[in-house]
Amino acid sequence: MLKETFVSIVIPTFNEAEDIKKTLDACLALDHPLKEIIVVDDSTDETPAIVGRYEKIGPVRLIKREKNFGGRCGARNDGILAAKGEVVVILNADVILPPDFIIRILEHYAAGADYVLVNAEVINQENVFARFVEALHRFHYRNEGDYSAAEWTEGFSCRKSVVIAIGLFPTPPVKLTAGEDGYFGKKLKVGRYKKAVDLSITVKHFAPHRFRDFWRIQKERVSAIASFFLEEKSLLEIFVRAAIRTFITVLGLALIVPAVFTGFRLSHYSSRRFRDVFLFACLYFIQQSAFIYGKWSSFLRLLSYQIQKHQS
Repeated sequence: MLKETFVSIVIPTFNEAEDIKKTLDACLALDHPLKEIIVVDDSTDETPAIVGRYEKIGPVRLIKREKNFGGRCGARNDGILAAKGEVVVILNADVILPPDFIIRILEHYAAGADYVLVNAEVINQENVFARFVEALHRFHYRNEGDYSAAEWTEGFSCRKSVVIAIGLFPTPPVKLTAGEDGYFGKKLKVGRYKKAVDLSITVKHFAPHRFRDFWRIQKERVSAIASFFLEEKSLLEIFVRAAIRTFITVLGLALIVPAVFTGFRLSHYSSRRFRDVFLFACLYFIQQSAFIYGKWSSFLRLLSYQIQKHQS
């Protein structure tokens, strides 16, 4: 059964020329012949040209979207709907899969799993931003890698029939930058689909190594848009929660101690150990500032959308 299962790998891309080659090379090296790699592209850089070259040498298919409807969620949906596989792997464009990845996840599907979570590790930990991201991840799952509450990881895979059954990824009228993975996972949990977790399978990925990329990703992680459209909270409730959260965060940053304490705790999960305390404290300060900026900028986008909606 394992050898006969067709697997589709869906990779949404937006200006990923820097990373996509490594990801596609790893996908082509997977030791499972019944596979296809679908790249759904919204890029303005050289990404589609790079993917086009891979189409000539392996089972790679490029879907170039004319309109960026739904952002990353819309791209994932387009790839899933186009997929021929019974199992779909939903991959970010900076993730490197091990050669035996498909064979090993298929063992869980053969045992009845509906979706499979695996372990993830940052590759470029010589960079302080990347070390910080990896330390946060390891701290979050510090209890022997407890993924019991998790519903999404890098290298996520799912039966295509299940993805269709729960209605694909959400595509609200205002583009999501965060929250869709958790929402998707919550629907899987509510639907009582069978989850398998295999931490012996490790996928590797690149974390941001420049300040501007770190700032962008962190500010996008905290979005009022997801709260409004996915959690169905009112604008007033979102505003009040954001105001309270901002006050608490600013107070903590002003006291400095929470940042230093966080830097100290995270340094236990760094290869540089206590030499990273100060740097991690600074990055925690930057991260929390990005969260504040992201929350309020997304709230203003949401407010603008609502005003335009009522005027039309």
